[in-house]
Amino acid sequence: MRRRQVLVSLSVVTVLLLLGSAVAARPPPSPLCDVCTDDVVENSTVEHSTVVIDIGEDGASRWTVTLELDGQPDAEAIRTAARRELSDSPNGSSVRTLSVTSTPDGVELSHEGARMGHRSAGGVLVVDYFHTGGDAEWFGVNADRIVVRGPPESVLVRDPVRSAFVDDRDWIDANETTLVLTGVHGDRFDRTISGGWYLVFGSDSGLVATAAANLGIWADVAQLKLDSVPGPAPFPAAILAAFVVILVRHGDTLARLSRFGRARSLLGTGAGLALASLLLAPVSGGVSIGSENAVLFQTLFAGVVSGLPSLAIPIAVVAQYLLVDRTDVSTRRLVETGVVVAVTMLLVGVWGLGANTRGAVVYAGTVGLFVPLLFLPLALAERQRATVVLAGTIVASPLLIVVGTGPYRGYAEMLFPLVYVPWALVAGTAGGFAYAYGRSVRQTRKQRNTGS
Repeated sequence: MRRRQVLVSLSVVTVLLLLGSAVAARPPPSPLCDVCTDDVVENSTVEHSTVVIDIGEDGASRWTVTLELDGQPDAEAIRTAARRELSDSPNGSSVRTLSVTSTPDGVELSHEGARMGHRSAGGVLVVDYFHTGGDAEWFGVNADRIVVRGPPESVLVRDPVRSAFVDDRDWIDANETTLVLTGVHGDRFDRTISGGWYLVFGSDSGLVATAAANLGIWADVAQLKLDSVPGPAPFPAAILAAFVVILVRHGDTLARLSRFGRARSLLGTGAGLALASLLLAPVSGGVSIGSENAVLFQTLFAGVVSGLPSLAIPIAVVAQYLLVDRTDVSTRRLVETGVVVAVTMLLVGVWGLGANTRGAVVYAGTVGLFVPLLFLPLALAERQRATVVLAGTIVASPLLIVVGTGPYRGYAEMLFPLVYVPWALVAGTAGGFAYAYGRSVRQTRKQRNTGS
C-alpha cells in the first residue's frame, strides 16, 4: 500500500515538473509598444501613456505614442533612448522614421511600424499582426491606452471582443471603426494578447463584408497551418502507412494467432517502428529537439496525445459486444459506417484547415481518438473503394491532427516532428488489434457461409 502511494506521489511530482518546464519554455511576452518603458524617460515619471496605431490601405502602420510626464522632458535624451529601444525591438519598428516632439504635458513620439495586415478576398483588410505576433509569441499591453484604427472611412468588421479566444473582455473595447485596449504603462505581464486575435476592416459591416472577413481569416490561418505541416505530419504518417501495409499483407495470418500471439506480434511491430523512428529522426533533416525545456514539453505533450488512442479501446470493446457479437450486424454495414466516419473526418478537415477556434482542437482530438477504430472496418472491407478511403484516412490522419492543432509559429521546433510519433505508434498498435479481430470475424463468417 505504501509503495503504491510513493509511486503515485512520484508520478504527480513528475507531471508537475513537466508542466512547470513547459510553461518555462515559453518566452515572456513582447511589449506591444516598444517605447512605453521607464528607460525612455529616465528622469521623469509617466503619468499616462496613449498609443494610436493607424493602419493604412496596404497594411502598413504608423504609431503615435503620447507620454504625459510629471516634469519638463529632455527631448534629445528621450530620442536617443527611444532609438535604442526601437533598434532592439523584434516587432519591425522603424528607427529611421522616429520623430520626437515636446508637448505642454510631456512628449509625443511617432514612427512607422511593421506591416500589420494585407488585403484579402472581397477587398477587406485582414490585420494578422496580433495573431502571428511577428517574431514574438505573444504581446503584453504595456501602455495605459492603445487605440487601433484602420484606413479612413473603413469599418471594423471583425474584432477580438467577439473572439472565442478572449475570455476576459473587460480591458477590450471596440466600436464601428476602432479597437481600444486598456493596459498598464510599462507592465507587459498584466494584460496580454495571445493567439487567435484578428482584426478585419472593410468598407461596411454588411453580410458580404462579414463573409469576406471570415474567408480572409480562413485563408490566412490555412496558410499558417500548411506551413506547419511539413514538420510534424510526415513521420507519424509513415508509421501508420507501415502499419496498414503490414496488416493488409499479413492480416489473415495475424487473425489465426492466439491473443497472446497477436499481442506479441503487434507490440513487436510497434517496437520495431519506434526504433526505426529514433534511428531515422537525427538524419531526416530539420529535426530540432531544442532545449531541455523543449524536450520536457515534447514528453508531456506526447504523453497527452498518445493517451487518445487508448481511450478508443473501451469504445472498441463495447462496439464489439453490441454490434458484432450480440447483434451479429452485417459486416457491410460496419464498413459503410466506417467509410462515412472517414469521409466526415476528411470533409471537416477542410473547415479545420482555416478554423481559428477551439473547435479545431476538439476536431483534432476526435481524429486522434477514432483513428484506431477505423482499422476494424478496414479489415472487413471487401470493395477496393472502401479500402482506399479507410486506409487513406488512417494514413492522412496526422495531417488532419496538425491542421486542427496548428499553426505552431514559434513552438514549431518543440513540436517537430517527434511529438506525434508516440501517438502514431499507439494508434497503429491499438488499430492492429482491431484489424486482427476484424479479419477473424471475416474468416469465421466466410466459413459459416461456406458451410451452409
